[in-house]
Amino acid sequence: MLKNLPVIFTICSLFIFGCKSKSENKTTGAADPFYGNWISINYRDSLNIYGSPGKIKNVDLDELIINYTADSLCLNVEGVETHVFKIIGKSATTFRINKFNQDEFTEFAISSDGKELSYLYKKYNQKFRFFKAEPKYAVKITNGWRTAAQLYFNELTFAANYLLLNGDGKPASKVAFTSYGKIEGLQGYTEFSVCYQGDCRSMTDGDLITLSDGASSDNYIYEWNKGVLIFYSISNTALRDEMPHYEKATEIFRFKKKM
Repeated sequence: MLKNLPVIFTICSLFIFGCKSKSENKTTGAADPFYGNWISINYRDSLNIYGSPGKIKNVDLDELIINYTADSLCLNVEGVETHVFKIIGKSATTFRINKFNQDEFTEFAISSDGKELSYLYKKYNQKFRFFKAEPKYAVKITNGWRTAAQLYFNELTFAANYLLLNGDGKPASKVAFTSYGKIEGLQGYTEFSVCYQGDCRSMTDGDLITLSDGASSDNYIYEWNKGVLIFYSISNTALRDEMPHYEKATEIFRFKKKM
């Protein structure tokens, strides 16, 4: 009997391992092809063309967030609002949503390579296209959904290592703006937020950025000039009972990307 113990142990181990593997496969099976964060190609292309959120007109920064089982979709209009919809009529390459916009229903289609999702707004005969963002960008929680748009565009446009220039244009210190909205090396500030869309977009004709230490914050208008990033203090030119309207005032910071 003792001589058979190794055999019995091996058989039991294989049985337990096999059952465990099946259980894990059921709970960690492959995600639905529609699952993930899909960011507006229309907005990305406009930003690449104009180089500035403030110059983008009539193009929304929309993000479609589809859950793991692809039965729900969250529309994240960055900086404005979120809406959740039920996915119906799903096939291998398409699904539908009722009352997604002014159409009775909207059909979404995924490309053959799984990298693009699109739909046609039939009322205006306008096509909207979205690219699939890498999971590493989906870290910010908005109304319970992991959004990727802000992190992606921070990395695309702003995140880098810089040299803070003094009044003579000479490097004074090293500063880093990260894609996660963090600041390193700039005295008095630890976080930043770029205005890509929302009410802040209508507050200035330029580009607005908010710098914060976690307790208080300051708004600046920023612009690029011959490879130098310049932050200006703001002047509110609106009347007391009007929405603020900011114009650039005094130059505060000058940064040059570290090569």
